Amino acid sequence: MGTTLSQSQEEPVAGSRKGRPNHSEEFKRRLAAAACEPGVSVSKLAREHGINANMLFTWRRRYRMEQRHEAAVLLPVTV
Repeated sequence: MGTTLSQSQEEPVAGSRKGRPNHSEEFKRRLAAAACEPGVSVSKLAREHGINANMLFTWRRRYRMEQRHEAAVLLPVTV
């Protein structure tokens, strides 16, 4: 079972603070979605893409929250 998304890794964009890469939102979303797949090791996926596992766990938590908010639907109520 492969957990890599593609052979080429995205290079982070230089940020305003030295030593801290800024990954694109699309990259974060792609990795977070991959981390939600059944049977995927988050730690291994993070290692393969050169990021800290705790960061990927955070991205995954945010991704899941976004998915829950998008799924929430308000129903009309009549009184």
